[in-house]
Amino acid sequence: MMETPELSIVVNAYNTERYIAACLRSIFALEEAPTMEVIVIDDCSTDGTEHVVRGFDDPRLIYLRNEVNLNAAASVNIAMAKARGRYIARIDSDDEYRPQYLKR
Repeated sequence: MMETPELSIVVNAYNTERYIAACLRSIFALEEAPTMEVIVIDDCSTDGTEHVVRGFDDPRLIYLRNEVNLNAAASVNIAMAKARGRYIARIDSDDEYRPQYLKR
């Protein structure tokens, strides 16, 4: 198990197979990133979102999947309850962070 992270990044995902890889790459490329965990909460996607996420080989990545679609707010709440970081950041899986997001 990883040390307690300084930051937990919660990624809300639903049917974003086309975008989620770019989102995750933007997270892992953040400049001056503290210790972090990245929690992807998949709201029961019916496309290849899960396959794309599982293609990332990074021990900081945690994949959670709802068995039924609960919608965004409930999904984010589930992921935030699992977050262990001192701070929490949130992003939707079809968005990307700029490299200096944390620095600023």
